Amino acid sequence: MKSLPIGVQDFKSVRKTDKYFVDKSMLIGQILDQNDCGVFRYTRPRRFGKSLNLSMLDAFFNIKYKGNDWFDGLEISKHHEYDVYKNAFPVISIDLKSCSVKDFNGFLKDFNSILFDVFDDFTYLRESLKLSEESKQLFTKYYAGDKDESDSKNAFKKLCSMLEKHHGTKVIVLMDEYDSAVNTVSDIGLRREIIAFLKGVMSSLFKGNDSLQMGIVTGVMQITKENIFSGLNNLYVDNILSKRFDEMFGFTDSEVQKICSDYGHPEKFGEAKEWYDGYRFGNADIYNPWSILNYVSEGFEPAPYWANTSGNDILEDLLLHVDDGVLKDLGTLGSGGSVIHGISASLTFDDLCGNPGSIYSLMAMSGYLKAIPGEGGYRLSIPNKELYSVFSQMTFRFVFHDDDAFESLRAFSKAILSQDVQVMERSLYALMADTLSSRVLDNEHSYQAFIAGVLMMMSGRYSVTADRESGKGYYDIRMEKMSGPGCNVVMEIKRSDDAGSRERDAAGAIRQIREKDYARGLNGPTVLYGVAFFGKESLIVSEML
Repeated sequence: MKSLPIGVQDFKSVRKTDKYFVDKSMLIGQILDQNDCGVFRYTRPRRFGKSLNLSMLDAFFNIKYKGNDWFDGLEISKHHEYDVYKNAFPVISIDLKSCSVKDFNGFLKDFNSILFDVFDDFTYLRESLKLSEESKQLFTKYYAGDKDESDSKNAFKKLCSMLEKHHGTKVIVLMDEYDSAVNTVSDIGLRREIIAFLKGVMSSLFKGNDSLQMGIVTGVMQITKENIFSGLNNLYVDNILSKRFDEMFGFTDSEVQKICSDYGHPEKFGEAKEWYDGYRFGNADIYNPWSILNYVSEGFEPAPYWANTSGNDILEDLLLHVDDGVLKDLGTLGSGGSVIHGISASLTFDDLCGNPGSIYSLMAMSGYLKAIPGEGGYRLSIPNKELYSVFSQMTFRFVFHDDDAFESLRAFSKAILSQDVQVMERSLYALMADTLSSRVLDNEHSYQAFIAGVLMMMSGRYSVTADRESGKGYYDIRMEKMSGPGCNVVMEIKRSDDAGSRERDAAGAIRQIREKDYARGLNGPTVLYGVAFFGKESLIVSEML
């Protein structure tokens, strides 16, 4: 079996060493059919193949790779109408993910290091007979000399001009992770400086650059208000809501089925689908490619491989400022439900500065939520099993960012498995007192969504579901043991009219679980909980089934 290209973002290396490759080569044809002299911006979540696709484009278009056989047998090789473009252009490849964001001077220093690496690929221009001495001196300045901020903004455009003069053909520019620095900076003032600088770079490189044949840019977010790409008449924007290139980033059903079969376990396709499917790009259902490759590599062992592969400080900022309504929605999502909201693929600078309502758009763009269009907006939900684990870790880390609140969260999770109802009651009160307004707790569903969201911290070890049908009705919350020691849990929640009614209501909740047979289908010991709330204070009774 071929080795899997986990973490390998260089198309040339994948093909030279005959690693397993899921053929996305028709991305080339689709781009050329759209406009062979346009600027394309693709935004997708991290680890969905953007860098590998850019490397593939470099291998196809770059004049320095003329005569290669890396595309033999791939779909693009069957379409000879594109042969005229193959290895016909000088290509500038720019990767911005390594820019640090401690301060603006540090960012600019790293950007200039990237400039140096790019110019290092073209040192032959210093000997070119087609360039003037002035142009050669300018090249040397950009390559090794001192540059001010204006020089840094305009360097790539100057390099395009030199390459066109030398090769006699226009230049293709590939830029990866254009928004990486914006995603990973938490200081609002610094973020503003970086966006303003990037606006200058993009304007110089992609607007009015007569030496540019085509530009392809990738990132996670689509920043609009700051007009980073303003004035480009030939800009094509493609995001998770777009349809034209929807299957070109990530794996499709048929591709995952083939991988499972190729590595000897076609019967694992269902498990792969349950864990890693559920993303929606345009009209396509998409799997996380990073997770699928790791899943197969680890002997088809399901785990949250996508978790913690990179940071997103903007999302963390928004989580720190969620209001009661958002918190309620997070609980609904964490318990397996869905919420309807309007979302936008275009995020403004104001959004990045902490508008809590933009969290839905950002979570969808970043891959944490699946967005399906419908009446009244988009139906948002957590895509798959892997993301339930990632989602719970991420949200609880920041919603319960206070150390005392997080300790209450841990205490509640531990107590629910040991039937320590007194600790459960104290912990629930502490969590609600720290995070919820009483105005949110206006019905039983509010309590249900909150507790279900809290219990999502135990995803992976338990399958946590809420408001699902079982037996003769719909239970409030069920926790089915997936692995390790422990018992199943069924919980029914009541909202009491007064404090004195809580004991009666909690006992009635236990009877309801039994009479409605909500534990049907659970194997092994199962704890039943009746929980009655008056305000933020609860009374809990339990029984072992």
